[in-house]
Amino acid sequence: MSNLSRRASESLDIIVIGGATAGLACAYAMQVAGHKVRVLEKACGPRTHAAGGDLSPPNMTRILDRWGLSAYLSRVAPKLRGVHFKMSTNGETMRTSLFPEDIMRGFGAEYVFLAYSDLLGALYDLASKAGVVFQYKATVVSIDPEKASAQLASGEVIEGDLLIAADGVHSLARSLISQSIPYGSYGRLHHFCQASSSISADIIRENIELAPLFNSTELNIWMGDGYGITGYPIVSDGEVRINRSDVFRHGGLNNAQEEEISIHATGLKLHELDVRLRALVSLPKVLIKRVYVPQGPLGNLVHESGKVILVGGAAHPLPAHWTQSTAIAIEDAATLEILFSHLSSRDQLPALVSAFEEIRLPRSKSVVESEIPKLEAVVLNHSGTRAMQAARADPHLSTASSKPLTGWDSDLEDTLRAEWEELIAMFDYDASEMAEDWWVTWGALMRSRMEDDSLGNATEKTVVTRQPSVTQRTLHQAIPAVGDAHSSSQDR
Repeated sequence: MSNLSRRASESLDIIVIGGATAGLACAYAMQVAGHKVRVLEKACGPRTHAAGGDLSPPNMTRILDRWGLSAYLSRVAPKLRGVHFKMSTNGETMRTSLFPEDIMRGFGAEYVFLAYSDLLGALYDLASKAGVVFQYKATVVSIDPEKASAQLASGEVIEGDLLIAADGVHSLARSLISQSIPYGSYGRLHHFCQASSSISADIIRENIELAPLFNSTELNIWMGDGYGITGYPIVSDGEVRINRSDVFRHGGLNNAQEEEISIHATGLKLHELDVRLRALVSLPKVLIKRVYVPQGPLGNLVHESGKVILVGGAAHPLPAHWTQSTAIAIEDAATLEILFSHLSSRDQLPALVSAFEEIRLPRSKSVVESEIPKLEAVVLNHSGTRAMQAARADPHLSTASSKPLTGWDSDLEDTLRAEWEELIAMFDYDASEMAEDWWVTWGALMRSRMEDDSLGNATEKTVVTRQPSVTQRTLHQAIPAVGDAHSSSQDR
């Protein structure tokens, strides 16, 4: 249960469209904040038996810990301690990035592998115990943003004070709020097909070469020409998750919905793969395919009526099961939890909705602009790259960064420093703290204006600033600034 002790003194009727990760998290967050929440889900029942896995970086795990899931995660979620980048054709390690212990400790939360079914189940249990009402077989066919209402396929109309659209990348509400924007030329010319599957641990253990994968604490990424394959262990349900991402020319795949396909339907040339990787990808009989079209960050997350909010995949165009794809939805929920726990009058609704957008838009932009290039880098043509040529020519280069890092060595490359500064910006972000900062800055002003019967002015756009966190201060004390590093390298 959330450690939030404050509850709104005025309760709103909240409608959440979608019962997957974002919907469950936001429903729970708003319920514990003191509101009455109803989830509309088109499935026949709780979505707690989904296959596959997910990543929970520190910025997500921190929130789950606060919601009382720390002990549960320690049982079911293995810790991630690094990433291996490998060549798909021969299995050579091009690079290994291990996470420095002191930096990870500074985040105050772990980076873990998590079974998707475990996450859904945990969130569903939290929401149902908190009192969230679930309405299944409830397919939403239209939304009236002015009334915060949703019409179901049955003809029933559900109306509330606020509608939270957690209906994924094909969101019905998104077109009412913001237009999708192609992510540069890459988004206009290509799109990605992600094919996912899970393999029983018993099968993995029977293969001597594959068995180490099950015990690994690192994420394995095999890179090839036009595709990437990731694999990591999910201990809780005895499975190893394989997530595959291919890039295709636009128009190559017309079906944007999830469907089952075989490994041969992906076009992957098995005979070109390293023996161990070939065995790994050949094990699952069926893959779940989904299409992802890169898009730029949305310009708005709330409707001009102030009664509809986009969250999760509906708000942040990210590839499924990528580093921050689930984390950003959990952040949305934590932001709503803190903001709406302060509500004392329905007249505050426009200001709090505006605050949500003001806080989340910059974060969404930074995450989208960080995640999509990483996906593109994995699936580019690697056979002619300098890194791969160098790895072939000098095998020692492929393990040069594989030693455990307990601090920042003075000879770390500038690029590695920059990468870690970006990771810290991603991992150290505290959604709850950002929302509390907003309230500390603007809450008193809101109450004052309410007392003066001039709440309308309180919905003006505000800029939220935050002092560097302990982790960020520690980092910049421990290593030279990036600019200084460039200067020193030029001097040498």
